[in-house]
Amino acid sequence: MTRALSTNTMESTSLQPASAPAGKFLSRFLIITVTICILISPGYIFFSERGGIGFIEGVTVKQLLHLIFPFFGLYAFTLVWGQIIIGTCKPLIKKIFPGIGRFHRLEGIFAFIFALIHPVLLIGSLGAVTYLKYEFVGPNKKIFVLLGVTALLLLIVTVTTALLMRLPWLQKRWKKLHYANYAVFILVFIHSWNLGTDIQGSPLQYLWMFFAVSAGLGTLYRIWRAIVKRRTAMSAQSATASEPTNSLNPPNS
Repeated sequence: MTRALSTNTMESTSLQPASAPAGKFLSRFLIITVTICILISPGYIFFSERGGIGFIEGVTVKQLLHLIFPFFGLYAFTLVWGQIIIGTCKPLIKKIFPGIGRFHRLEGIFAFIFALIHPVLLIGSLGAVTYLKYEFVGPNKKIFVLLGVTALLLLIVTVTTALLMRLPWLQKRWKKLHYANYAVFILVFIHSWNLGTDIQGSPLQYLWMFFAVSAGLGTLYRIWRAIVKRRTAMSAQSATASEPTNSLNPPNS
């Protein structure tokens, strides 16, 4: 009977390593599939709403710049959302994708590039004077343009600090500066929701709502982790501080 039990134990133990890689593979597959679907959605909807790529045929260079600049804005916000999700859920994602840190930095660079191209194309189509005076929007919409510019400036700061984080004076500061990405997300969401003609009245508004809700939940998760970590550290500190006092008490006779 003992021999039979040991055999069963060995069999169950041998099955555990096989199930773990299978679960990890499935998790990777699902995450990659969902990510690809999310990344395809803005571009697919952008061109579908315009009847394909035919809308850029026979236009001047300035007209082309004006027609495609929203495309880069859509993807800039999508990538910023990705930055928030990875940043807030990194401990969970790292269990499935150990190299997520490098991808996180690379994705941040692409978010910055798309965010920079977005206004550059608009300036190229309108001219610097018209753009700087915000004459391309109504008076009640100018504030939303300003929010977009502010978000771009903050994004420049976060990307620069991430690239230079190994510098001595940034090693202890870059993470705190990186929290500005949350402000970037909020500002760009308000900017795109109120100015983006592709958002209102299209399926993208539901994707934008998903971005807002998921980013909010991810942020709450990060705050919860910080609270738990702080409480654990305080408990450990209290236990350490009480040890010398207990050692001075004489033993009971």
